[in-house]
Amino acid sequence: MTTKVWSRNTQAGAALEKVQQAIRNPTAESIPKPPSDLDEIKADSDSFTLASFTTEDAFELGNLLYARLYPFAVQGKPTVISIALANTSQVVFQTVTGPGTAPDNEQWVRRKRNTVLRFGSSTVQRST
Repeated sequence: MTTKVWSRNTQAGAALEKVQQAIRNPTAESIPKPPSDLDEIKADSDSFTLASFTTEDAFELGNLLYARLYPFAVQGKPTVISIALANTSQVVFQTVTGPGTAPDNEQWVRRKRNTVLRFGSSTVQRST
């Protein structure tokens, strides 16, 4: 299988516009259920790589995720968004989408990240 190389195709700050739109009009669009088949998950994760990943990319990605998930926070389903560099574990973007998360949620994310960094695969793949 050929690996696709992805690169960001928007200017810095474009994601902030999406956040503003989400705050003004918090309409939740359904999120498709992720695959549960381990072979499919591995194929998906192996199908692309990033040309580069900078702190600016993390900021844009984090804000795009925030804009996508904010409408769910309005419905009482907040989430933690945490993006870290794989080579240093440095957290380069972290926020919550609304009230209702707990410090335990942040610790859960940290434990997931540590597992991925330790074993080099998603925690879903580790749990089977």
